[in-house]
Amino acid sequence: QATIDASNGSGAFNVTNTSGIWFDRLTLLGQNNATAGYGIYCENNSTTIQYGDLTFTNLTIQYCTTGVDIESVSAGNLKGFTNVLIQGLTFTNAPAASSAGVPIYIAGNQTTSYAHNNFTIRNVTIDGQNGDGIDVRGVNGVTIENCSVKNSAGRASSTSGIELEDCANFLIQFCEVANQNHANDNVDANGIDIDMRCVNGTVQYCFVHGCGGAGISLFQASSGTWANVTVRYCITYGNGVGPSNAKSELMLGASGQNNMTGVAVYNNTFYANQGAANAVAVVLFGHSNVSGYVGNNIFVSTGNPRIIDSVATTPTNCLFRSNCHYGSANYRWANTSYTSFATWQAARSQELISGSN
Repeated sequence: QATIDASNGSGAFNVTNTSGIWFDRLTLLGQNNATAGYGIYCENNSTTIQYGDLTFTNLTIQYCTTGVDIESVSAGNLKGFTNVLIQGLTFTNAPAASSAGVPIYIAGNQTTSYAHNNFTIRNVTIDGQNGDGIDVRGVNGVTIENCSVKNSAGRASSTSGIELEDCANFLIQFCEVANQNHANDNVDANGIDIDMRCVNGTVQYCFVHGCGGAGISLFQASSGTWANVTVRYCITYGNGVGPSNAKSELMLGASGQNNMTGVAVYNNTFYANQGAANAVAVVLFGHSNVSGYVGNNIFVSTGNPRIIDSVATTPTNCLFRSNCHYGSANYRWANTSYTSFATWQAARSQELISGSN
């Protein structure tokens, strides 16, 4: 396997306005300092041509801030890349002196359409990145599967393991995310984050544990549409270790943002065992702007975390049905605390069976 030593430059490969390229069986080495660059950077700065058929397989990337960076860079440019495969990539040893970097970063504008189409990210191992592990934006049709993202160093402004923004028709499955942490309470540090303006996607068969923020978070922004996202067959355990602004196993909604519709969370296990009741919850609402249902899940709280915490909000359009509640009988809904499942259920008309308690 060939080694490309880019320790004296900004990156190993820079690709502009190109189709039909394949990187295979390479080791790429960066600078390992505060200005360390990228392994491979690809950009489309055309406003008329969408390039495609990029393949990145069996790569080892070390001492870089960013591993594979694919961007649509022109203002208003909706001509990014299509048919992209990233498979068998290993990213380790992000420079400790740097406060930036994402091992896999896909960026594209999304207004009325999407810059990029048909991306597959598969069999990727990331250990010790500075920022988000896999960050995908502006893609219609993306699959992320069989990936491992662990041990964020927490040096960048955001440190979620897998984050999507402005994406449509997506699938995240068979992934493990662990130990995404940060020193600042104002950042996410989530495991899997389905964020602003995402539509029509599924997260399934994933295991998320030991993260500072939410195991799985579903957020929205102040503009655009967020709709029809399913989370199923996942296990989250021991998240909310902090610091973070979303200490929970499952985070729903975001204050002051547009509505989130079509939320479906079912057949998961959410297990909280970290922190105090006023700081951590199994299910935490950021706002009442969530419409959908949470059903047939197992909620476990051992120790202090609340089972459900809506803080001061009243998310009446989010229905809880047929969930198993175990452990701490501690709930907060619309700033009212309840010390038993029965009192919360009766007061809030949740977890009803045939329309009654």
